[in-house]
Amino acid sequence: MPQRFRWQLEPAAPQVEGLIPDQLYPQRNGTTDTEAIFLAIMGAGIENPVAATENVLMKLTELVNQTKPADRLRVTAALSNGSDLYAFRYAVNDRPTRCITGNRMPAS
Repeated sequence: MPQRFRWQLEPAAPQVEGLIPDQLYPQRNGTTDTEAIFLAIMGAGIENPVAATENVLMKLTELVNQTKPADRLRVTAALSNGSDLYAFRYAVNDRPTRCITGNRMPAS
């Protein structure tokens, strides 16, 4: 007999919607934080992708540090304009946590 599980999601990642400039928001097609971060980087001055990414990562760090205990943030990203490739890895408050926990439900 299959086991049944009840899933509990812990609080979602910090909201990054506010980092997207109004003029770029119509470009948002999905609902992932990844897309929101990309649009925030675009709006922070993609002409200088390193500075734009640093700017957005610092704002995200401020957001995650507002929670108690501070949330964890991990970002791995690559940006390209067709001729240049920029790769980033960043982590703050890195500690082991569970995003999803499963609890066994009693058999009915």
